[in-house]
Amino acid sequence: MKWISFVSRVCLVAVIGLLTTYGKVHAVFIPVACPDASPVLQNAIDAAVPGDVISITGVCVENVLIRNKDDIRLSGATATDGIKGRVIVVGTQLVQFTNMTVKDCTISRCSGIGAFQGASILLDRVTSSGHLRRGVLVTDHSFAQINRGTITNNGREGIRITRNFGAVIEGDPTITTVSNNGRDGLLVSGGSFVNIENSTFSNNGQRGLHFNNNSTGELENIVISGNTRTALTVSDSGFVFLEDSMITSDIPDSAANRGGVLVNRRGVLRLRGNTITNTADEPGGGSAIRVLAGSFLRQGRGLDIITSTNGRALGVSNQSQADLRDFTLTGNITVERHALLRLRKDTNGTVYGNIVLQRDSAIAFTLEGSGSVTVNGTVTCLDTESSADFEDQTAIDIVGGDGNAMDCSGYGPGNSGP
Repeated sequence: MKWISFVSRVCLVAVIGLLTTYGKVHAVFIPVACPDASPVLQNAIDAAVPGDVISITGVCVENVLIRNKDDIRLSGATATDGIKGRVIVVGTQLVQFTNMTVKDCTISRCSGIGAFQGASILLDRVTSSGHLRRGVLVTDHSFAQINRGTITNNGREGIRITRNFGAVIEGDPTITTVSNNGRDGLLVSGGSFVNIENSTFSNNGQRGLHFNNNSTGELENIVISGNTRTALTVSDSGFVFLEDSMITSDIPDSAANRGGVLVNRRGVLRLRGNTITNTADEPGGGSAIRVLAGSFLRQGRGLDIITSTNGRALGVSNQSQADLRDFTLTGNITVERHALLRLRKDTNGTVYGNIVLQRDSAIAFTLEGSGSVTVNGTVTCLDTESSADFEDQTAIDIVGGDGNAMDCSGYGPGNSGP
């Protein structure tokens, strides 16, 4: 967790350790057979003491409240056993749900599994599906760990993390899935954080993942595909580190859809070792990455392959910056409205497409050692106040360059280089 503060790391490790070990002190098994006309599961929870395991056979049709019942576990006899309704955990620590299903809560404002007021929960091999709103809601300084789960077909978000705490989501990409939810697969807001490894976010009705309002995320080895709007959005001072992941989208550029990956309104995205592709075929195509409205994109050592098959590999605009170090960009690049793009490389970086600068924007080629940047296309300045700066390098470092220093200032509209 490279960007989380030391204190946050210590707290997170402590919570995870408690969730996975504390419940093993002792275990009394309480069998619950459903369906039943009475609230049999709620009665069992009310009678449980720390360390007890409630074993569910069948589907209990009831809404369940867990309050002041630390260190208890609910487990299905099979993966389809569980609850038809919702589960609310309030101010309670170390509540574990294993090998079960929570489904089909359709009453007003209903989310399937909710953690409130400092609760901590562990979901291991849990399916949460068919709820009116969210599959999982974590809020009010609560924490959730989700292992090898399926969050699907919920009316709004698959998972929502909000109000200053967070979650760990992990598993094998073929097992942990957040898919086919009505809005975002995952929404992280309100200063929360999430660490995600080895998970898949696919075919959700809006975004695959959305981080906003000062929220942060570290994402590693995840797959994002088939979402209706953006695959990944980082906005409103959100921060995300994305590593060794694969993002694919088929999203055309429009007023509503601004690329497969969108960094907007002071958002920050750091990349390392990813493959990001937009395959939209509509006229004009789609953007693989857009960086807008005072936002920042940083790409470090570890090759990122960024591709638009019919459009922009990268668009940077409105006082934003993009700084790329180890990259292959396939598709056109636009830099506009007081924006800056820096392409720097200590070995090699490659652009397959044209670079267009306009409205007081700039590109800087910063080469280190024997490195070079190859642009298989043109660099065009569409106004006299945009510029291309080689920082003591020469245009020979650009394919087709003539060996002279290049500066677009003073070029007339439509003039190109090299």
